[in-house]
Amino acid sequence: MKRNSHGRLVEKLNDLEFVVRSIVKTDKALTIELQILDDALLHRLLAGEANKFLLASRLTYNRSAQEQIANASWQAVEHYYAAYYAVHYLLRVTGVSVTNLDDGGARIIESSSLGLIAPNSVSSGLYLMSYDKGSKILTLRKELKKAGGGSHQQLWNLWEKLVEKLDAATNQDPVEYTGISVALAVHKSFLVKSTAKYNPPDIRGEINYQFKGGSWKFEENAKNVVGRLQRAISTMQVSAPTNTATPEGLVSHNNFIIEFAKLVFVHSSKNYPSGIGHSLANQYADYLT
Repeated sequence: MKRNSHGRLVEKLNDLEFVVRSIVKTDKALTIELQILDDALLHRLLAGEANKFLLASRLTYNRSAQEQIANASWQAVEHYYAAYYAVHYLLRVTGVSVTNLDDGGARIIESSSLGLIAPNSVSSGLYLMSYDKGSKILTLRKELKKAGGGSHQQLWNLWEKLVEKLDAATNQDPVEYTGISVALAVHKSFLVKSTAKYNPPDIRGEINYQFKGGSWKFEENAKNVVGRLQRAISTMQVSAPTNTATPEGLVSHNNFIIEFAKLVFVHSSKNYPSGIGHSLANQYADYLT
C-alpha cells in the first residue's frame, strides 16, 4: 500500500489486518471491537484520512476568504466547513472519528468474525470510531436511538471532549499554559449551547435557512455585520468577539480551530521530514500561509 492512503479507513477494511473480538448489540447501540494485527498499517490509513481532512479545511478556508460585495453569508457557511474539516483532522490524529460504514465494510467485518455471527448482523451507517494503542483494539459504535442533529452534533460532541482533555493537560503546568487554558475555556463556553447541543452547527443553520445574523445583503443589519465578518475571515481574527452566538462569534471561534489544525499539521510535517505530511506541506504550501 502507498504510504499516503487515498480512501477512508472504513473503505480499506479489506486491506486492514484484524480479527473481530466482539459484536454486542443492545437497545441503544451496536458496538464492534476489532483486534488490529498490523497497527503500522492502521496508523498509515488513519494518517492518510486525517491529512485529507486538513487539506479540505485549508482549501475551504481559502474559498471562504473570497469576498462577495455587501454579502458574507456563503463566506460564513464555507468558513464553518473549514472549521468542521479541521475538527475532523484534529480528532483523527488522536485516533477518534465519526465515520460512515458502507455495506461492503459491514460484510468484511462479518466475514472476519469466523462465522460467529449471522449474516447481515452488522448494519451500515454512522459510527463513532476510536482506537486504543495499548490494546490495539479499534472500536466502532453505532447509536441505534438517534439523537437530534446527526453527524454534525456528534462531531462537535467529540470536539468538546477533546477540548476538555486539552484543558486538563494545560492545567498540569498553569504557569506556562495559562493563556492557552483561558482560550480553551472561552472556546468551550461558546461551543456548548446546552446538553449535547452546540452553537457552531446551529448558527450555520440559522444563516443557511433562517437568514439570521446579518450576513445576507438583504438583512436589516447587514451593513453593520458583513464588513466585520469579511475582515475577521481574511485576517484570521480570533480575539473578538468571544462568546456571542452570532455569525461573528462563529467566525471568531472557527478561526481558532482552523489555525490550531494548521499549526498541528505544520509542526508534524517539520518534525517528521520523511513522512507524507512533509510532502503535502510542500505541495500545498500556498494554502498553509
